[in-house]
Amino acid sequence: MSINHLSASSIDTFQRCQLQWYHRYVLGERQPPSIALVQGGSVHKSAEYEYAYKLEAGEDAPLDECLDVARDTFELEAEQVEDWEGTKPSAVLDETVNLARLYREELAPAVMPESVEREILLSDESWPWPLLGYVDVEEPERVIDIKTSKARKSQSDIDSNIQAGIYLLDRHRAGKPEAFTWHVVTKAKTPQAQTIDRTVIDHERTVRYVAAIQAGIHQALESGVFLPAQPDSWTCSERFCGWYRQCPYGGGKA
Repeated sequence: MSINHLSASSIDTFQRCQLQWYHRYVLGERQPPSIALVQGGSVHKSAEYEYAYKLEAGEDAPLDECLDVARDTFELEAEQVEDWEGTKPSAVLDETVNLARLYREELAPAVMPESVEREILLSDESWPWPLLGYVDVEEPERVIDIKTSKARKSQSDIDSNIQAGIYLLDRHRAGKPEAFTWHVVTKAKTPQAQTIDRTVIDHERTVRYVAAIQAGIHQALESGVFLPAQPDSWTCSERFCGWYRQCPYGGGKA
C-alpha cells in the first residue's frame, strides 16, 4: 500500500508502535474493532447526526432520532467485535445509548455549527506527506472534537494533543479564530460530560513535531526497520493491539 498522506491518528500510532503502524498503514491489514472503538464511534455518529440536522434546520435534532442513530450504528458495528471482554453486548449497548443521550442533552444544545466533518488537507515544505483530517464540528470561533473516555481528560492531555495542534494550525492558516475544545463523555459509574479548552498554541512547534515524526516514518520505510513498542507499554498487549498474538515482540514467537 502506497502512502500518499498521513493523519493525526497515524502519527500517534507510529509514536506508540512502529510495527503496529506498519501492519495498519503499509500492509493495509485491519483488525476486528474493540468495544471502545465501536462504542466511541456510535456516540460520535449520533453527535454527527445532531449537528448535521442543526446545521440544516437551525435547531436540535429530536432526541429519539439521535439515540436511534447511536443504537443502529452500534448494532451494525458490534457484529465485527470478536472479544467482548467478559461483558454482555446488550449492557454495552445500553451504556452507549446513555452516553449518546448525555452528549445530546448536556453538550450539544449550546453549539451552533458552521461545519460538520469538514475535510482538511494540510501541507508544509518540511513534510514529505500532507496531513488529512476531518474536523468533527466547527463554530465560527472554535473547533470542537468529540471524545468518549473511561476517565476525565486533563489539561495536559489536550495541551499536548497533536490533533489539536494540527487543527489549530489549519485555522491559523485560514485566518480563523484559534480555539480548540474537547467535548468528552466519560464512562464512569455515573457518566459525566466534560468540556475542556486547549491553552497552548504553538504553530512552529507543531510543524517541527510533525516534520520530525515524518522523517522517522520516511527512514523506517526506506530501511524496512520498524521498531516495536516498549515491552511495558500499555499498547503492547492483546487488549490494545490486534497484532499482539502474531508479533515476535508481543505474544508471538521470534
